[in-house]
Amino acid sequence: MLTYEWPVAEVRMVTGPGVYVRAIARDLGEALGTGGYVEQLERTRVGSYTMDQAIRLSQMMSP
Repeated sequence: MLTYEWPVAEVRMVTGPGVYVRAIARDLGEALGTGGYVEQLERTRVGSYTMDQAIRLSQMMSP
């Protein structure tokens, strides 16, 4: 957990393939009896690809 200020928690997760982060948020909220959802999700790495290697969609679309 990076930060927590009711009712918002900011977390960082390192997961493997097939992990649904939104389902984790839902299940955690259910376990706490509060409900839970993902407000913002940022993938910083997929496999061996990092954000440093990413390009913006607008860069792909320009001639």
